[in-house]
Amino acid sequence: MKNIAILIFSVLSISFYGQTEIEYTNNGNAKAATENFKAAIEDYTKAIEINPKYYKAYNNRGSYR
Repeated sequence: MKNIAILIFSVLSISFYGQTEIEYTNNGNAKAATENFKAAIEDYTKAIEINPKYYKAYNNRGSYR
């Protein structure tokens, strides 16, 4: 029973505290605005890994390659 409780807590923690593709894209936009393009591309790539169908991340990443 204890193992199940730990597993449930872990899954909830990861899903609650994990960033979404939108948050990564917004972070990338903020980094791009300060001309930190390498970090921006990394954030856009993370957004795409989370949701491969999120076209905004592809579009933004393509703008800075």
